[in-house]
Amino acid sequence: MDRETFVGLCKSLVKSHLEYAAALWSPHVIEQIEEFEEVQKMVTKMVYECKRLPYSDCLKYLNLPILRLRGCRGVMIDTLKIIRKIYDEETVPKLTTSLI
Repeated sequence: MDRETFVGLCKSLVKSHLEYAAALWSPHVIEQIEEFEEVQKMVTKMVYECKRLPYSDCLKYLNLPILRLRGCRGVMIDTLKIIRKIYDEETVPKLTTSLI
């Protein structure tokens, strides 16, 4: 698989599932975080140029962050939305009224 195809598939299919509602279920136990990271590590080896590269070099080559950083970013975005009250209250009525 070439780089562009992999990154497109990874971002649209894999990451969307791993990051969906991450602020609510985000793993806090190191073993769970490492399990998720192992999935990404295994999948990056599907790219021909990454087969023999260390994981960190694969991520650089594919321009992908480690999942732990993506999870933190998602939590920070959700927190900012709560603080600024920009969540859709019809979609998430209890969240916006109970935390503020």
